[in-house]
Amino acid sequence: MLSVIPLICTIVLAKNMAKATDCNPPIDGCSTCTGTGDGQTCTGCTAGDQKVQPNGKGCIAGCPPNSDDVGGICTCKSTHKPSDNGQTCVPKTDCNPPIDGCSTCTGTGDGQTCTGCTAGDQKVQPNGKGCIAGCPPNSDDVGGICTCKSTHKPSDNGQTCVPSNTNKSSGLSTGAIAGIAVAAVIVVGGLVGFLCWWFLCRGKA
Repeated sequence: MLSVIPLICTIVLAKNMAKATDCNPPIDGCSTCTGTGDGQTCTGCTAGDQKVQPNGKGCIAGCPPNSDDVGGICTCKSTHKPSDNGQTCVPKTDCNPPIDGCSTCTGTGDGQTCTGCTAGDQKVQPNGKGCIAGCPPNSDDVGGICTCKSTHKPSDNGQTCVPSNTNKSSGLSTGAIAGIAVAAVIVVGGLVGFLCWWFLCRGKA
C-alpha cells in the first residue's frame, strides 16, 4: 500500500505541472500558448517579470526597441517585424536581397534599387543602393530619392554626385599627331628637294 503512495504523488504532480502550461509541445519559458503545432505561440511567461518575445516563440527580459508591450507580449511596430531569432524587431523590407536601410525596392537582382528608406528622415542615395541623411550637392530630392542633375552622375560610392564626362575629347591621339608630323616632314622635305632641283637646273641653264 505504501508503495502506491509515491506513484499517486507522481501522477498528481504531473497533472499539476500539465495545468501550469497549455503549450503542446512546450515552449521554453512560456506558461500559456495559443495555436497548435508549429503555429503555436506563447501568450504568457512562467517568470512574471518576463515578456513574450516578438515572434511568440519564447520569453525575454524586456521588450526590444521598435516594439510595444501589449499585455506582456512584445509586438513590433507597424514598420518593423520580428528578427530571425525572434527576440528583436527589424525594419520591414520588400527588397530581395535586402538593401541596408531600404524599406522598398524596384527591380531584381543586381539591378534592384531602393525606392524608400526605413528611417523616415533619410533619402535614397543617388545610385539607389542605400539611404543617406540628405541629398548631396548637385542633386534634387525627387520624392525622397536623390537624383543627380543632368550635368552630374552618381559617384563611385553612390552617395554623392560628380560631373559627367559627357564632352568627348576633340584632341588627337598621340599616334595621329606622330603620323601628321611624319607626313609634314616628308612633304616639307620633298618640297625643299624639288626647289633645290629646280633652282639648280635653272642655274645650269
